[in-house]
Amino acid sequence: MTYTQQVTRLIRLLLFVQVVAVLGWGFSTIPQFFAGLTMGTAIGMLNAIYSAYKIHTVGEAVVNQTGRKPTLGMVTRLSLAALGAIVCLRFPGHFDVNGYVVGLLSMPVLALGDAIYTQLKPGKARERGE
Repeated sequence: MTYTQQVTRLIRLLLFVQVVAVLGWGFSTIPQFFAGLTMGTAIGMLNAIYSAYKIHTVGEAVVNQTGRKPTLGMVTRLSLAALGAIVCLRFPGHFDVNGYVVGLLSMPVLALGDAIYTQLKPGKARERGE
């Protein structure tokens, strides 16, 4: 499985979580939590897509041996997370910080679960450098 296929599968999983969060926001008795969850998953997905792009850029720069040293965009991703936290803290009646944190951390948890599932899947050849 290629890297882009893995990223695409993770984005699909996170879109499913996003749909559940939006439905919870609209139909549950705790809309603040689900609003925070919706914002957290949206920012987490944006961070994941940006990270995948930057990792691809770094890989291309290493292969092509360009003179420019690419970065992984840590400041950008932290700024997005901080912006979401500021919005949650500024409008506590609309967004719950706990839901935001759960949503923000949903992408790394899904990525870890997907990696474990992929490694333990029956019939997978376990060779290094695949």
